[in-house]
Amino acid sequence: AFDRLAAIALDEAAPRDARRLAADAVGELGGAAAAALMARLPDGVRPGSEGDALASATGNALSAAAMRDYAAAHGMTTPLPELHRALERARARQREATDPSQAAEWLAVRGALHQALAARGSTVALYDLRELFERAEDPPPIGAVVAMRQIGDAGCLDAIAAAWTRVTDQWTRARWGGPTAEICRRHRLGSRHAAVRRLAARAPSLAEAITTRRTRTAT
Repeated sequence: AFDRLAAIALDEAAPRDARRLAADAVGELGGAAAAALMARLPDGVRPGSEGDALASATGNALSAAAMRDYAAAHGMTTPLPELHRALERARARQREATDPSQAAEWLAVRGALHQALAARGSTVALYDLRELFERAEDPPPIGAVVAMRQIGDAGCLDAIAAAWTRVTDQWTRARWGGPTAEICRRHRLGSRHAAVRRLAARAPSLAEAITTRRTRTAT
């Protein structure tokens, strides 16, 4: 397996994404052979090389706008640990912000990073996604909503219900039915599940909306 992964990582004719994935896998194996291979790889293929820009964000090198754009452009190739560290930094910057507009910018960064992580099936930051919804006073960024649909679990229903009680914007609420229904479908959460019952108690119209979606899908 090591030889096959190493061959892909070193193959200059192979797609860069494939080379990066192979290099990431080799790097996780560790050992002297893996270290020797890493030394032979060019920037852009070696794990962490493309994540340097996001890694530098922990030192406040990137603005919120640049960090969001970077996540959108390179989220599928930046190593997951770098994305997670960037998310932790964005979360801290949002909390430190004294200006509401700056806080909103960093919230948007969190949304973009959550979308990037979810697109790769990572649940490493699901705790932060739940918190984002639980504390929402304004509509969550679209990236967070997309991530919720892709990787949300039963525990996320409580977070969605909490947001529902605070965010009264009807345009936003209308777009939560899909993610909520998808969570219930993916995890096979029926009306008798405790999380679904709590959702129905706190957000009855949302519970009704996902029931309607289920009925339409079934027919």
